[in-house]
Amino acid sequence: MYDVIQWNEYLDLSFFYEECEKLNYTNNLSQEVMIDPFKYDPNFVAFILYKNQRNAIGSIVCHSFDDVMGPNSIRTARICLLEKKFVNKNTWAKSNGLDNYLLPAVFKHYDLDKFKIYNTTNTGTKGSHSVHKMLSRYYSKNNLITKVADNLIYRGEKQTVWQLHPKVYMKWIKYVDKVL
Repeated sequence: MYDVIQWNEYLDLSFFYEECEKLNYTNNLSQEVMIDPFKYDPNFVAFILYKNQRNAIGSIVCHSFDDVMGPNSIRTARICLLEKKFVNKNTWAKSNGLDNYLLPAVFKHYDLDKFKIYNTTNTGTKGSHSVHKMLSRYYSKNNLITKVADNLIYRGEKQTVWQLHPKVYMKWIKYVDKVL
């Protein structure tokens, strides 16, 4: 039912971009905004979540974060989920595309013994939806992330920086799948 595909220039994401534009998800409304700022980064990767092998309904982009958090640092960005059930806080742990598909793809892509994975939440007005904020609250509550910086100016905006704990996370998601 759901598939994750690594971004490439041949994917037709026109439906996804149109839906993001309708929802005012400014970080995801075109390749020029979502992909192009990062695609020449040596650690760039993007994953697209598809439903029924037809419709793109989610995204995550990763890029080097070495200039902020030191060598071998990766930042997740452009997290987007179009399906409402994926962002319902009551079912977040069991049925969301981020936990079950997009983050595992990121964790499998990078050597977790070498790289540290970070997420940032924008404390300013840039960024048009709250997936990162919701993710950070939920993950922090479940000890899957640790806040490492607050009010850091990054890309011209105040950001909170969170370190993800992929190995703990993978154990947690297996546990959640069993109990829910």
